[in-house]
Amino acid sequence: MPDQHGSYQPFELTRRHITDDGEAMAAMCANGLGVAQLPHFLAKQGLQSGALVSLYPYYRPPQPDNGVFAIYAKRDYLPARVRVFIEFISSALEAAGESSNHTWAENWPALITFSG
Repeated sequence: MPDQHGSYQPFELTRRHITDDGEAMAAMCANGLGVAQLPHFLAKQGLQSGALVSLYPYYRPPQPDNGVFAIYAKRDYLPARVRVFIEFISSALEAAGESSNHTWAENWPALITFSG
């Protein structure tokens, strides 16, 4: 959990329900069965509807390779369908308030905030 400076400290919660399915986890939280660290794309609908609340401010671990990437085979010439697909995904992410390294969730209000 974050400390008063926003740095994350280890904290182990007692578990009553365990799942490896993010959508199921979001649904369980929306139904009052606990708390979870969810990817923003799974939490968006619940946050917007009020079924979920953000307890802590948005946090992304500081990693230089953190972001969205398109991975494809190296070639001298990129096939048109690959280029068009990458442009489509880039446009869709931008329209949703996303970029390769930033997301709408960065500005979502949290119940617990930290100063400084």
